[in-house]
Amino acid sequence: MGPESLSIADYTLTDDLADPSKWTAPAVTLGPNELITVVAQGVAVESRDIYLFSPPANGGQMLEHISFPSLEHDQGWARLEDGWVHWGVLPSTPGQSNGLHRAPRVWAARHTPRYPAVDDTIVVTVSVVDADDNLESVIVAGDVDGEPFSIAMHDDGRHLDGAPADGRFGAEIGPFPSATEVHYFIQAVDAESLQTFAPLDAPQEHYTISMGAHPLTLNELMAANDTTIADSAGEYDDWLELHNADPQHTLQLGGMFLSDRRDDPTKWRFPYGTTIAPGQVVLVWCDEDAWQEGLHTNFKLRAAGEFLVLMDNDGVTVLDSLSFGQQQNDIALARVPDGDGHWFSSDPTPGALNVPDGIGERRDADQPPGLVVGPNPFDAGVTIKARWRGDRAQLRIYDARGALVRTLLQSRDSMRGGAIVVWDGITDLGLDAASGSYICRLETDTEIYTTRVVRVK
Repeated sequence: MGPESLSIADYTLTDDLADPSKWTAPAVTLGPNELITVVAQGVAVESRDIYLFSPPANGGQMLEHISFPSLEHDQGWARLEDGWVHWGVLPSTPGQSNGLHRAPRVWAARHTPRYPAVDDTIVVTVSVVDADDNLESVIVAGDVDGEPFSIAMHDDGRHLDGAPADGRFGAEIGPFPSATEVHYFIQAVDAESLQTFAPLDAPQEHYTISMGAHPLTLNELMAANDTTIADSAGEYDDWLELHNADPQHTLQLGGMFLSDRRDDPTKWRFPYGTTIAPGQVVLVWCDEDAWQEGLHTNFKLRAAGEFLVLMDNDGVTVLDSLSFGQQQNDIALARVPDGDGHWFSSDPTPGALNVPDGIGERRDADQPPGLVVGPNPFDAGVTIKARWRGDRAQLRIYDARGALVRTLLQSRDSMRGGAIVVWDGITDLGLDAASGSYICRLETDTEIYTTRVVRVK
């Protein structure tokens, strides 16, 4: 369905990937905005997945995959408006346009402060637009250490939400004691009972607030590396190390910053797709050799003394910083214990814990391959959870015309089996991507997965 005629000859539908041509479309041309109804004879009752493939002559590529829930009699799983990105449960309308009502659009959910201290009140904000102007409610819900909560959000200018009626909703939660973990999500519902969540697959997925300091810290450095360790080019360059103090969660470093300048704290940015495993460390070369394999900053460390700062991906929040003095050849400056200890001159342990504790990397091997994105539509950033079989993968963003917009993961960046990447709406040329529809494509040696994301600014 679209503004131009389209031949659907030899497109295929199936509920079984072992038989991708279970139903082959006849040589029919659909006019602009014309619909066709397919009677799903032979589809298993328990099927919950439908796949659409291009004609074999065009490569037989998977164009779309939908998963739908258990449905009652006469219920349909449909796009909430013909051709729109969101799906939902609607009365079935075979051969007719779907309902004219759109679910609310929800994006840019945030909480402030990002890393609250004990007894801080936390402000949760989100942007919501309802095209039909019949928004019923917006809530922030979730749990505090397992205890559920639900709080109404308001767009009245009195809940730290900005100006009244500007589409930005706010609510306050907390304060909470130390070591509390808060999970939350946003739900927007209109008068037609159409609803949208952020994150996309809430309440199963949620945002997390951990009270206290961020678990990522500077952990070790060497500013005079003569013989200790060489990089992939065989060069003995300066290096530093970061530590993830969280024993359970992999951290995403993509978009965070390192710098040796107080007046330029966003001097070097971590590539998107860079991660650090629970309780582990990551090694960063400080050598101005960005073209070499691995993580290489655009600054060096001065053996005579230096300033270092680690910034969050907002470019404002300081996660950790250090000023150090004169360094000796092949002697490291390290935290003992890792992450939150005092700094000492010590024997170097590049790429390893300063005090080994046996914590290893966690792998979620049971997750099925594919892509999960959210929030969608998005404004400031969309989180892309990618899973694949094997070692190597590429994750790219394309525009509606098929032009490459951003490469998020390359084979050398990949970790076996999966990654979580945030696309901040910036292109490979450093430009801010326009509002519109984009295709997220995950490609491995044997598999291709695609999904659509929509940017609304």
